[in-house]
Amino acid sequence: MWGLKGTVLLDETAEYARALGVRGVPTNLVVDEAGIVRALGVSRLDELERAIDGMLHR
Repeated sequence: MWGLKGTVLLDETAEYARALGVRGVPTNLVVDEAGIVRALGVSRLDELERAIDGMLHR
């Protein structure tokens, strides 16, 4: 959809959720190529699109 290639992480043990303080599921995270979390908790499509556009400086 956004022309991105990458990995989708399924956190089955909740290890990453605990580390990031996630309290509800599902929770989307946008992580850049350096591993920096750029958005946490974006759930609506418009929020996700804004987060990705911001990360890509569009």
